[in-house]
Amino acid sequence: MLAEDEQQVLGNPLDPLELSVGKLDAEQHLLTAAVQKKSALGIVCLVVAILIYSSNSAVYQAILVADPQLFTACNVLCAQNFVGLAALLPFYWRHLTVTQLRRQTQTEWLALCVGTLFYSVLGPFFNLTALSTLPVASVAILQQLEPVWLVIFAYLVFKEKVDRWSGANMLLNVIGVAMAVATAPLFGQAIVFEIGSVYQLLSSVFYVASLLLSNVYLKQVPMGLLVVFRALFGSIAYMLLSMAMQGSTREFFYQFSELALWKHMWWYGLLYSAVAMATWLTALKQCDPTTLSIGTSSKFIFTILFAMLIRQQFPSGPQCIGSGFILVSVVSGMVRMRAISRNARKTSLGAAAPVAPPAAAPTAPATAAARPAFSYDSGCDSQHVHKAGTDGAKKQQHYQYADSSLPIAKSREQNAIP
Repeated sequence: MLAEDEQQVLGNPLDPLELSVGKLDAEQHLLTAAVQKKSALGIVCLVVAILIYSSNSAVYQAILVADPQLFTACNVLCAQNFVGLAALLPFYWRHLTVTQLRRQTQTEWLALCVGTLFYSVLGPFFNLTALSTLPVASVAILQQLEPVWLVIFAYLVFKEKVDRWSGANMLLNVIGVAMAVATAPLFGQAIVFEIGSVYQLLSSVFYVASLLLSNVYLKQVPMGLLVVFRALFGSIAYMLLSMAMQGSTREFFYQFSELALWKHMWWYGLLYSAVAMATWLTALKQCDPTTLSIGTSSKFIFTILFAMLIRQQFPSGPQCIGSGFILVSVVSGMVRMRAISRNARKTSLGAAAPVAPPAAAPTAPATAAARPAFSYDSGCDSQHVHKAGTDGAKKQQHYQYADSSLPIAKSREQNAIP
């Protein structure tokens, strides 16, 4: 009798319903632990990727100052692509089978060649050329126009529209860039629009054009093929361009074989090609869109900080005023993504059907299942968008535009890093 009373109070440990509930709780606990571990790894990789990309401009200028004749844009980019190709090829060689190469259509090959020309050659070349004549802060401010170019091109090509909040944020970016130039007389300076600014605007246009090509034509191209093709294409293109600019094949190979060049290029190429790509793609796979947007939106801030730490370049008065508007846009974009995520989470929870016990009434039909929480909305600038990978394309339901600067997921380069 006592045993029976205890079972009535404590419950039968062999009851099928309780076993099912207990098993479900255990599985839920393991799933939660796995998600938390995955999220933590993604956040760490996101932070590392953003820090790497943010430091690139200041580090390149520091290398350039050491020997302007040796560390030209062509030499640096050629060596960087070469090191990146050597480091990444062992991981992606399986994507380069004859069957896989034949599977790509003529349209995809054409888009791959044109997109690679924009993303791996013209975009980086004009960016580093601009950095050779402008302070890092000026280049970082001009890069905030990339979301504006993206909206303009997407509207002209796809008739896409932007919501009011994102439109207001991009307007703040435009005002910030204009104020960084127009307020110079207030500080006793002349309004100067240098040729380096033109180079950076051209770089932004090529990056955005590459992003649009990737979104339309390259979603089905394997990431390994895209990464290797771009690194190889970039290495060859910069080699030919450097030979043409120097007017001598012998001079190019003489410079390219100098130990002074490779003393810096081995770690520069490894860091800004292989490590940056690996951390960014890991973050893209394991972070939710809100975390990605908030992280990539902070790239502008870290770029300015690295310029101050590495190059001792402090923003001028006009640049501080312009950066203030851009900073408001960055914070507003973060708040917007938090609001979108919160609303989507509430919608998802409201639409989800409750879990019924095994012997309960029939569950709701499959049509009652919750829809995806939200489509991808990145705060990254177009350079990192291009570095996002094919997983970014799967996350993105349709275009929603960056609230500040992009790095990594309307992204980066929807198919490969940045």
